[in-house]
Amino acid sequence: MKSITIFGSSSELIPEIYKQAAHQLGVLIANEGWQQYNGGGDSGIMGHATRGGLYGGGKVHGIIIEVYRQFQAAGLTSCVSVDKFHERKQRLIDAGDVIVALPGGVGTLNEIFHVLDDHLADLHRGKTNISPLILLNSNGFYNGILDWMQEKVINENFLKKESLYQVLKVAKTAEDVLQMIHDFK
Repeated sequence: MKSITIFGSSSELIPEIYKQAAHQLGVLIANEGWQQYNGGGDSGIMGHATRGGLYGGGKVHGIIIEVYRQFQAAGLTSCVSVDKFHERKQRLIDAGDVIVALPGGVGTLNEIFHVLDDHLADLHRGKTNISPLILLNSNGFYNGILDWMQEKVINENFLKKESLYQVLKVAKTAEDVLQMIHDFK
């Protein structure tokens, strides 16, 4: 059984389009018989992905920060709490066969760049079967960062384009994410 880790916003104030994409991805993951891991919260991307996964009959596991335990999503298959964000992040990374980042704030950006850095180091070590980080770029949310990566990081030779896109894939829809996961096999 594949395990899919989802990173994304915990804010319920985000636009509906992002919540809908998270819910849809949760359903699609469940329909594949895969399990989902996320930050365990009840709101924002996490909550909607959780509800989608549970609606689809799937297993959804949370790893939540203890101080936020009162915001834990209902119905999780399991949920563990940890004290520190860096511990939660690493446990979520370790849990996922595939990591998908949906729209989010600075915490999600931290998670994205941590995963990219780890994957690039694996690439440098000669590892060839690296599961790429998938960005669900709903409504063009990540366009600015992707443009910056191309215009500054790649064009000014801080990173080779082929290295970046070997470890990073960009999807427009939840269905695209699912196809990318299947293609990786």
